[in-house]
Order: sequence, then C-alpha cells, then structure tokens
Amino acid sequence: MELKRQRRVAIIGDSPIGILGLNVVLDDMGICIQAVKNRAEAIPECVSEQCDAILIDMYLASEALIFREVKKLNAKYGCRFVIFCDGTWTSGGGITFIKRSVRLDVMKTSLHRGISCGQGERLKGLGYQAPLRLNISVAEVFVLGEWINGRTVTEIAKLSNRSVKTISSHKRNAMKKLMVKNDSELYRKLKKDFV
Repeated sequence: MELKRQRRVAIIGDSPIGILGLNVVLDDMGICIQAVKNRAEAIPECVSEQCDAILIDMYLASEALIFREVKKLNAKYGCRFVIFCDGTWTSGGGITFIKRSVRLDVMKTSLHRGISCGQGERLKGLGYQAPLRLNISVAEVFVLGEWINGRTVTEIAKLSNRSVKTISSHKRNAMKKLMVKNDSELYRKLKKDFV
C-alpha cells in the first residue's frame, strides 16, 4: 500500500493559546507544522516555506487587510490559505475561511478541505508518528487560554461553572504535559513555543 506524503503547514497567529489549540488539532490530524510566525507581515515569508497551506489566526489585525494580502499572494503564487475569522466570508479559489466559533468536528473537516484542496484523502499516513504529541485536552486549552489572558483559577471556575479544584486540575495536567513546574515557566513556554 502506497503511503501519502505528510501534509505540512505554516501558522501565523498572535495568540499563544490559539497556536497551542491549532497545534493540538493539527497533531491529531497528522499534519506537520513547518513554521510558526506571530505577525501579519510574515505572510509573504511563509509562502517561500513550500507548505501545503498557510493557516492564519490573527486577532489583532483587520480581517479585510489580511484578506487583501492573502488574495494578492494567492493570485501570484497559487498558495492555499486557511483564515480563522469572526466575520462571514465566502471560501473559494484556494482561500478557506473558518469561523472561530465552529464545533471542533466542523473545524477539522474545513481544515482538511482547505489544506488538501478538497481532495478528500486521508491525512494520517500509515506509519506516521507525530514528532510531539502533547495530548492536551480541549478543557485544558480553554483553561490555559483564560489564564494567559489574565484570569485567575477562581475566575475561570466561575466563568465555566466548574469547581476551582477541577480548573486547577486542568491547569496542573496541562503544565505536566508541557513539562513546566510553575506559572512563570508556563507563561514563557506558551509565549516561546506557541507564538
């Protein structure tokens, strides 16, 4: 049986938790992350990385400006782009838009189509072993996201209608998986490795 070539993507994002969440989802799908950048100006740099697609998740940049830049690069080089957005955009011509609020299964399907040109091939090849398998749960990503945005464990517990003990447990488990021992190491790890 012939093995499919492993898919590779570049990510451009300005949120450490957004990058971490994408890392977890892409790892689960068997897609390799080739480059991670944290500024919109890096979009042209990623075109030269020869990735299957460039994923853009920018909270602090205008969606319209990003779309214009992506449209230009797509027309010139034929690159595939997946843009995470809050607005309503129409996908087409090598540019896929995914609303940030969609369910995880819908996101994975849209990512698969956006990266593989909609060809419907299996992304996980036989014998593929992910280089780094974090196994961070969705609940742990949520807790880390709220924590990095300045909320305390107690505030996160109130926000999510969970006990402080449950939220602390999610944070502690995520810290073990990321191999950090305290909050300052966790902060540095999230900022360094996922942006």
